Amino acid sequence: MAGCGLPKKYRFINTSDRTVLEWKVPPTNILVVHKFCDHKVIDHLKDLINFVSKQAVPPVLAFRLGTLGFLTPFPFGSFQSCIRRAMEGPSTCLLRTRLRCEISRGDQNGKSVTDDSDTSSSRSNSPDKEYHFLNELVVDRGLSPCPCNLLVKVNGKPVTHFEGDGLIVSTPTGSTAYSMATGASLLHPCVPAFLLTPINSLTLSSRAIVLPMTVRLEICINSTARCKLAHFSFDGRSRASNLIRDGDSISVTGSPYPIPCLSTEDQAADWFCGLNSLLNWNARRRQSLHWSGSLCADEDT
Repeated sequence: MAGCGLPKKYRFINTSDRTVLEWKVPPTNILVVHKFCDHKVIDHLKDLINFVSKQAVPPVLAFRLGTLGFLTPFPFGSFQSCIRRAMEGPSTCLLRTRLRCEISRGDQNGKSVTDDSDTSSSRSNSPDKEYHFLNELVVDRGLSPCPCNLLVKVNGKPVTHFEGDGLIVSTPTGSTAYSMATGASLLHPCVPAFLLTPINSLTLSSRAIVLPMTVRLEICINSTARCKLAHFSFDGRSRASNLIRDGDSISVTGSPYPIPCLSTEDQAADWFCGLNSLLNWNARRRQSLHWSGSLCADEDT
């Protein structure tokens, strides 16, 4: 995987069928990230990721190395020509939407207090005020024997509550990951929407719903819930240390900083190719023809 260029040195041109990346100033270097085990390199890479995670991300050119790579459209065998074409430009680019999340903490009386407020909360256990994630936010019951009872608000108005193992808030990119495993729909990365998916809901009528990126989604523990805490994680990370309790809330909105991923010419065909070849979407074993009796025989013979 390679991150090319710097912010403000390129621009995006939207056409009727695709987005094109065009360099204002041609890049003079690239950052190459490969699988490695050197912890010194990993620590520096984490610092870089934390720095760019909350702002504009440089264009990304991803190569597959033979494993399941739904986000890696280019073969590693031709990396030299792919990098050359990317640096010369223009290149077709897919803007993968991210979601922005804010954690608000409640004081001892249950009043909501944001992490960056002057009022401190003795129960605040997360140093981060803001998160940007590419795949999904998961809120689950953890090791509690009781199911989660989560209240959901849209634009500040309560709409429903979910009782079960938890909820998934998924981007279009993350719709082919954990959300898909729970039976939710698949969203093309170009669709400006996100999914709210229940995990093992206790009601038969509970279904995943698609919401536009323009709404503000809020999740908190219902006041009548027996389980007064829940775990949450972003893209499957730091789940054990992230907790919300009664009075806390999680707010999700669309992030203004998508991840620009260089892609092939036909984005729709490339996405369906990934569904078919990697996920075996809608695939079934073809049955052989079986002729028996007059139902299958030709009446004229």
